[in-house]
Amino acid sequence: MDFERRLKKPRPVTVISLIDVMFVLLLFFMVAGRLEKVPIVKVELPKADSGQLLDEGPIEVVLGKYDEIIINDELTSEANVLAELKRQLDINPERIITIKADANLEANKLVRFMEAVRAAGGMNLSLITDSGTGGQP
Repeated sequence: MDFERRLKKPRPVTVISLIDVMFVLLLFFMVAGRLEKVPIVKVELPKADSGQLLDEGPIEVVLGKYDEIIINDELTSEANVLAELKRQLDINPERIITIKADANLEANKLVRFMEAVRAAGGMNLSLITDSGTGGQP
């Protein structure tokens, strides 16, 4: 006896389940991942026994031990510091200027920079130091 055989049609591969899996993975990594601000220049903060904890001001200046000057995450040359600070302070002259200076930076350079900030019109200066307890700055 001969039976007629039917050929099975191949089922189409659906990508909907693949899209669902990719969407779940995307959501997982968005929720589980953590965005962290990476410092441009590694700065070793000096130790201080006294002082008070202040919020970092809207204008953040980093002075590296190799004469790097970074204002609000933008590398700036020494010649443009005064103009950049004036531009930032034109928005609001009462803004706090937070200075993160490397512990190995010469004190003369820090004082000259603070004088340049005063010449640009900055009156609210904050110098960040390490508490000396080995914890967070």
